[in-house]
Amino acid sequence: MNETSLPKLDEPGAGLPPVEWAVARFILIPWYLGTTTPQHAFAEMEQQAKTILQIARSLSPDKLSSRILVPRLPGLEDSSRYWSVAMTVQHLVIVNQQMMRVVISLSNGKVPRSIASTAAVKPSPDVVPDAILSEYEKQLESLLETFRTTDTERFPSAKYSHPWFGALSARDWLLFVALHQRVHIRQIKEIVRRLD
Repeated sequence: MNETSLPKLDEPGAGLPPVEWAVARFILIPWYLGTTTPQHAFAEMEQQAKTILQIARSLSPDKLSSRILVPRLPGLEDSSRYWSVAMTVQHLVIVNQQMMRVVISLSNGKVPRSIASTAAVKPSPDVVPDAILSEYEKQLESLLETFRTTDTERFPSAKYSHPWFGALSARDWLLFVALHQRVHIRQIKEIVRRLD
């Protein structure tokens, strides 16, 4: 697929279909946040990272950089359906870094002034595969260490709004990292399944 025949997708930030969004916001997300512990989330984050890195490192640089159109998966906005594995990993690096900052800030009782935006965390098609895999692996160590040593229960009333799911506390944002990565592991597997 060349640049003139790129798939026609929704604009970045368009969000999820209304019914899916409502079910996620008012049923699935509250249930997940109410039944998941930080310890479970840490274990899931580590396992997810191992899976992502194992899949990615089994691919050649060309395949890592190949953009593949996948069906719209639950939790995946339409504009994110035409990514490569490397782009998906870069998106995780960008989002994980921002979520780590939010968790630290809220854990200190400070609500970030910026507004979270899904349109602002899209990856570049020109991402360098080897570099982004190394960055993701290194970032994960820092992320987990920061989360393990941060008291996310200290200021439970300090909340920062997710663009789709409303105001979340430091603990909620910490748990959300693993939930977000679940969506993109499915995406990575779909991309790989469709590679030539």
